[in-house]
Amino acid sequence: MGLTINQSLARIGIRTTDAYMSIDSRQPAVRLNSVFPKGRMESRLIQVEIDQTQCFNEMGLKTPGVLMRDVVQKSLKQCLGGIAAKVQEGNFLAKIEENPNGIPAVASRKYDKNYQLTVVSMPRSRPDIEFKGGYDIKWDMGSVEVEPVLKVPEVSATKPDISIYLLQKPNIDISYRGNNVDKRL
Repeated sequence: MGLTINQSLARIGIRTTDAYMSIDSRQPAVRLNSVFPKGRMESRLIQVEIDQTQCFNEMGLKTPGVLMRDVVQKSLKQCLGGIAAKVQEGNFLAKIEENPNGIPAVASRKYDKNYQLTVVSMPRSRPDIEFKGGYDIKWDMGSVEVEPVLKVPEVSATKPDISIYLLQKPNIDISYRGNNVDKRL
């Protein structure tokens, strides 16, 4: 038979344009404002002060003020001790019935004293030594002020593009080659 079918398929075309982005960035800058530190140094000659007052007082070489204070304390102590001793002796003698030999006992107590001697190194304490003067260092602290300068990046971009189009339409071609066709229709 002579039936022929020819078919051509549709063809589409796709055209794309890629996206493009460009970023131009600059390094940020920094502004510095600084004040330098300053140092001030004052020097004074060193002075040594030696106070030997305590050492001299221990050896008996006292200043008039210290001597008077010690004499007053010693006198007060002797006075109060003497009064206490007289009261004690009076009480002892008042009880004559208990102590018939009271007067000789009081006399022997006054004259029978034991003395104790000790040897020490003089003076016992050290002198007070004080150092004055020297170096006095003072600092005026500096400062640093940091101020950033920001730079914005420049961005440029293109959009992507996709275009779809028809290159060839679909087609079906049916043909008959022969004589057996009923044309009455």
